[in-house]
Amino acid sequence: MMKYTILFTIWLLPAIAYTQTIDELVSRYTGENGEAYMQPMSDVFGTSINSGWFRSAYIEKGGVQFYFGIVTTLAVISQDKKSFQADFDDVFVPINGQQHVDAPTIFGSSKAVVVDGQGGTQAYYPGGADISTLPFAVPQFSIGSILGTEASFRFFASDFTGSIGKLKLIGVGVRHSISQYLPKNFPLDLAAGFYWQRFKTNDMVKSNNYITSLQASYDFRILTFYGGLGLESSNMDITYQVSGNTDQVSILLKEKRTFRLTAGTSFNIGFLKVNADYSISPLQNVLTLGFGVGLGEQ
Repeated sequence: MMKYTILFTIWLLPAIAYTQTIDELVSRYTGENGEAYMQPMSDVFGTSINSGWFRSAYIEKGGVQFYFGIVTTLAVISQDKKSFQADFDDVFVPINGQQHVDAPTIFGSSKAVVVDGQGGTQAYYPGGADISTLPFAVPQFSIGSILGTEASFRFFASDFTGSIGKLKLIGVGVRHSISQYLPKNFPLDLAAGFYWQRFKTNDMVKSNNYITSLQASYDFRILTFYGGLGLESSNMDITYQVSGNTDQVSILLKEKRTFRLTAGTSFNIGFLKVNADYSISPLQNVLTLGFGVGLGEQ
């Protein structure tokens, strides 16, 4: 039975059953089957971590403008990310003549798949974490503005006992006002931003994530409607040692560059800022909620 540990200030990675760890999950495979088993983790986590960087496209041309808050996201994992077509070893011949088998990914069923082969042999494909949602949360600080430019930062590091282990996240970003170059009566605020983040766990999983976005917003006093078009990419490098083998296995999950569309609303009640948006991406749709305080923002 799965046990979930909720971590409010960092990636809320599901903790695995008492006898399992993250290391055990990601080290179950080698080769191409290992890449297919773990690729959904890179896709879903990459789109989640690239979310929530902005709540408005308004940036002061000069003066004090800052924000501090918590960014939370929720990704609902689709069924196509819970299984993959696993290949058989060259020496294994299934008794039913099939060429592939549907096996769980790291997000898939916790039940292993066993295929009977000729001569009493069997092919074993281990299960996954059996989860349907991946939540995430991280603190964020933004400060500006110099010549219409704002900088943003994310950072968290801790050593959790049990199945989670050491986690570290760092993120930096910068965005620049486009509106300052447009006529003052232009109806929308526009900005462009670039953001980078790195995530590590137990010196075993390393993920780099990038997003470049064009942002737009329209202000109605306490309400701000905002949206954006982003070009994002993520990659994940996993290094581990297979039990009983001194050699290390290194798997670099494929980097995928995709566009995302974001639309949302921010509630501005004095210093208090509460925002919600939804991003649509070919890799993963993500819901974002943000809570914080700000000065100098609309």
